[in-house]
Amino acid sequence: MTYRVLVMSGGGATGEFQRGALSVIKGCIPKFDFICGIGVGSLNSVVLAQHDTLTEGVEVLEQVWKDIRGNADLFEAPFLGSGLAALGSLIGEDSWVADSVYTSKATRKLIERHVQWERLSQRRNWAVGITSLSDASFYTISNDVDVLNHFYDQHQRPIRFSLDSGSNFFIGDHIHDLVLAAASMPVFLPTVRLFGHEFCEGGLRDYTPAPLAVTAYQLALKYQPGLEAEFVVINNEPSSRTVVPAGKIDSGRERLVRMIRIMSREMIDNDMALSMARIRETPGAKVTWKVLAPHKDVELQPLDFDNHSKREALHKHGIELAKQMFL
Repeated sequence: MTYRVLVMSGGGATGEFQRGALSVIKGCIPKFDFICGIGVGSLNSVVLAQHDTLTEGVEVLEQVWKDIRGNADLFEAPFLGSGLAALGSLIGEDSWVADSVYTSKATRKLIERHVQWERLSQRRNWAVGITSLSDASFYTISNDVDVLNHFYDQHQRPIRFSLDSGSNFFIGDHIHDLVLAAASMPVFLPTVRLFGHEFCEGGLRDYTPAPLAVTAYQLALKYQPGLEAEFVVINNEPSSRTVVPAGKIDSGRERLVRMIRIMSREMIDNDMALSMARIRETPGAKVTWKVLAPHKDVELQPLDFDNHSKREALHKHGIELAKQMFL
């Protein structure tokens, strides 16, 4: 028996790469034992985790992405417009000033349509991460009680998210808020205010959820000594650093996005190196890593869901690379 894990990074609209790759992988791997994500990978992961087979999950995920026809299906600019909202979110301190470039009511509605706690609670196969801007800490959200207990036993937090329906921090009562937080990029999208904290995507601390995946495998290994694992990692950032001519970075928004992408690439490398080192140090662990990432940069920005041609190009690129690796 092989313990199979799916790991998906963030990147907004670049999640098209994951969508393309998964359309191929579903024909090769019947199901994953554990699925985790960060950012847009959180949304993709929670959709997949609600289904018994990867094929079923990918079929629903395809519909989710087809429903995202453009930016308006996920977020809206405040009434002052995105330009003034961007300026206000960066320099404004008054309560009436927007705290993000866009609002996320449409994203929440999409999550409410496609995320059902009743389905997630029947399984132990999923985890995402969120970051508290309030205490600068990473928090794990999962439907696996062992993963949750291990995390909160190892990392003391003022909030201990739980699968106990009697707890004030019961995940099931707040699942839509928590998934929204896991998919929200601060400044561009609002944080989620919950329990006196401002939560956003876990990518501020771990850009790939590979550390969560390693923990899940280590716990499974305790129950089944000698258990081998296959980790499928789908990163949306190009596998090598891209060069952008200075003249093409000609606005504050483009500079900010470029800065985020540079930091993201560095964090991906660090997360993967740390996760592989943890596996090497785990007695009895044997893992095969399959890491997929774009070989080219189609220059699709994370919040550019309106760019259908670049979305389609990245989707096809995901299909192409997955075929090379799995077929």
